Amino acid sequence: SASRARSVSSRTVYRPTTNATCKDCPAGYAQTKDGQAYCLPCNPGQKLAGAVCEDCVAGKYSGLKATTCTECAKGYWQGESGKPSCIACGAGHYGTAKAQSAITSCIACGKGTFSSAQGATAETQCNACPAGRIGTSPGQTAASSACTNCLAGFFTSEGGKSECQSCPVG
Repeated sequence: SASRARSVSSRTVYRPTTNATCKDCPAGYAQTKDGQAYCLPCNPGQKLAGAVCEDCVAGKYSGLKATTCTECAKGYWQGESGKPSCIACGAGHYGTAKAQSAITSCIACGKGTFSSAQGATAETQCNACPAGRIGTSPGQTAASSACTNCLAGFFTSEGGKSECQSCPVG
């Protein structure tokens, strides 16, 4: 007689050899077809849900043979379901919340600042333009492109500024 796979109480089972009793598939494995002598691992981007592997939702990911999906960490996001990893917020941006499902969750470093870090998690990871230089655009990735010198007759005495002040008369 042929070996058979069947689902019992939302758990997947298989029969490794003819005349053997059916066995539960190990965690992270599923078998939904009858007559199988083995179980298949859930793919990266999926988790075991009852007797089947199902995709992780956007904002979460998983590796091979997963029984749960993991939230994307702060500074990362994933906009699609069924993915094995999350995407880092790009340079010039940071992310403050877990499980984000859109790139718009990555916040641009403010004017007068820049960051070359990928996956930054806080505004404090944005570096201030030095005194005497200003940054006029948000989301900058390097001091060389983010920070410009104040024009003659203008200055900043502090870093991280977006406007220069007029030099006092005298």
